[in-house]
Amino acid sequence: AVVSTQSTGELPNSLCCTRRGSCVYFLSQLQQAAMLLLCVLSSVLLGLTAAQSDCYNVTDPEKGKIDYTGEIFKTKSGRICQRWDSQSPHAHKKIPENFPNKDLRENYCRDPDSFGYPWCFTTDPEKKRERCAIPNCADAANAQADAPTDCFKAIPMADGKVIISYGGSVNTTVREIPCQKWTVTEPQLHDRTPEKFPVLCVD
Repeated sequence: AVVSTQSTGELPNSLCCTRRGSCVYFLSQLQQAAMLLLCVLSSVLLGLTAAQSDCYNVTDPEKGKIDYTGEIFKTKSGRICQRWDSQSPHAHKKIPENFPNKDLRENYCRDPDSFGYPWCFTTDPEKKRERCAIPNCADAANAQADAPTDCFKAIPMADGKVIISYGGSVNTTVREIPCQKWTVTEPQLHDRTPEKFPVLCVD
């Protein structure tokens, strides 16, 4: 929810929160623009990540059948895959002619013999085959659902100021330093306490 300050003075570069978790920043115009841009870019990048994520679907768990037609060609340890139509450095029978319906193109990770996950022969002479670094789509979807979605809103005011509304529960800085509680004045002495700002400050 959008909240506004009812204090009599300005609070430059400060943050206070409601008891429901909504927070208000009072920032310089440069800081406002920078933080808004960061928020927008984060949202865009999250969208691109979700759209470009590569994963495999399990089509028959009992028989170990999966569906993957992507173009990843590295194993979980970072080894480059050997081409399916090549016999070097490893000789094998998993060639496109023997598995015409398995899409054994180039050196992309596949599962022609139903191991239950994408794999490939590697170009490392010491390692014949290895699982590829491709997640199960179901696991990837769960991870995406659990990913943080915290972001703030910039609300322009009639007087030219911008109020930042934040309703999340992040309590660490960008450097992973724990935030000091608003009710505590140590180690940082401040006057942004719940008593002084009962509508805005909490936790």
